[in-house]
Amino acid sequence: MAAASSGLNRFYMLLGATAVCAWPALLHAIPDASLSLTTANAASPAESLRGALAWYVPGLLLAFGYVAALAWLHRGKAQGAEYGGQSLDHRQPISLRNDMSD
Repeated sequence: MAAASSGLNRFYMLLGATAVCAWPALLHAIPDASLSLTTANAASPAESLRGALAWYVPGLLLAFGYVAALAWLHRGKAQGAEYGGQSLDHRQPISLRNDMSD
């Protein structure tokens, strides 16, 4: 799965780099150059972009609020793992004396 997503990432990065290199003509039309897909005729109307921004800002605030609420509700509920026979729980004091001395 990771290899597939990495491959798709490389593909889309190359596709984007190709589009930037071909700017402003994204797709050339062979019979008539006026039918080519350019950045100007592929752009969304200004009304659509304003509507997207009107939804984007509240949606982003809602997503951040959701993550903050989850973090607040589940704070302090994670348990430390055992590692090498010693607990990693931060609430238990760690002994600093050397138990291997004679």
